[in-house]
Amino acid sequence: MVTYQCMTGFGPFPCTNNKITCDANGTWTGNPQCLRVCGPVSVPFATAVFNPGQTSDHQTVVRFECWDDFVPSITGNPIIERRCVDGTWQTNNAAMCLPKNCEAIRQMTPNAASGTYSVSNPVTLASVNIFCDFEQVSGCAVAYIKPDSIANAAESIPELFQVNDVAYIRHRLTAGGTQSVAEVRQINAFSSVPLSMQVNANTDYTAPDDSGLGPYLYLGFVPAAQVPNVGPQGFNAGGMDFTFTNCDANNASRFVFFVNSAMAPSAGRNIIDETALMNAWISEANAAVTPVTADTFVTDYEVGFGGCGGLAQAIAYSTVNGVTLGMKAALTCPRPETVAMATFVVSAAERIPGTTVTYTCTNGLSVVSGSAVRTCQASSTWSGSAPVCG
Repeated sequence: MVTYQCMTGFGPFPCTNNKITCDANGTWTGNPQCLRVCGPVSVPFATAVFNPGQTSDHQTVVRFECWDDFVPSITGNPIIERRCVDGTWQTNNAAMCLPKNCEAIRQMTPNAASGTYSVSNPVTLASVNIFCDFEQVSGCAVAYIKPDSIANAAESIPELFQVNDVAYIRHRLTAGGTQSVAEVRQINAFSSVPLSMQVNANTDYTAPDDSGLGPYLYLGFVPAAQVPNVGPQGFNAGGMDFTFTNCDANNASRFVFFVNSAMAPSAGRNIIDETALMNAWISEANAAVTPVTADTFVTDYEVGFGGCGGLAQAIAYSTVNGVTLGMKAALTCPRPETVAMATFVVSAAERIPGTTVTYTCTNGLSVVSGSAVRTCQASSTWSGSAPVCG
């Protein structure tokens, strides 16, 4: 009996025996075969999912999962696979991983600058143009949806508005065009109630007076189920509560940003009962660290707090020439790479800067190259390189 061993770079053909045997009549029986093995394989912005003990021999299949902030480019969440065929990785489809938010932009391009980017709606895959501001809030991205994309962005809101206790109302002054940003939250009495961000909808909230100016982006504060008959409501700006006494249980606490695709006329309301409340988003704003591009602003909008707080459309704010609404999400690192013959533990599920991932080789193996411990950096990348077990 003779045992064959494939040379470096080759592996045994599946389901064949690597031995030949000399039979009684002097004939060798058996048919060992070797085929080229495949080299490293990757899909941009995706993690390879290896089975225990998996190699890269002929007919090996490797499945890929897009990173959390990315979506497959084919609807229906297709499986992305690569199959090794005689030394060449073959694809099962043309799916790629597309960015869904500003975090993905940073993961694609570490230290990417603030600016305009195109991301994908995670359900429809429609393009959504956004401005990513990486400077306004340390360790976070603030995304502003461009007016030309608001109609396509309904399913993108959860991806962009991940920190739902704060929103950023940015305005541009008529004189000089200076941009300022107000950080708005719930007042202390409703601090546990998340803000609501909706596209062309106002579920659980009062419809905007100027709904004919759609599509629109709706920022709601206290939903109908939690509106008291009387009592303080309002919003917090710049760390201060600005309140009014709700006189008729109207759940109309909102900011609405209209695209006004049809260029329809506004109702032009200007009913300001509580001046400090209705103007706090301007008076408590601070100078923007990074200006957004002019095409990020809308010029039709509505501020409503009632009953008995106020209702005003853009005409009431002559010093302002454009507003836009920002949504915050923490900058994170992508899902850690899966390493053949190894397990890993992540120190924090959020994968924010400072989080570590620790790899442990299995089957008695040890790390022969790469980094056994990697740290999430401010650039949204992991330090070091993926370990290799051997």
